[in-house]
Amino acid sequence: VKSSLDQSQLHSDDLSFEVKGKLELLYPDLFQEYCHFFLVK
Repeated sequence: VKSSLDQSQLHSDDLSFEVKGKLELLYPDLFQEYCHFFLVK
């Protein structure tokens, strides 16, 4: 049995993945900057 915290974390990961997928498709240049920003941080 998962806690509600695990479920909300999983949900936010799925949402983040979906957003990144759309960013990559629609704005490849922006996606590259987004990845670079988070990799540097």
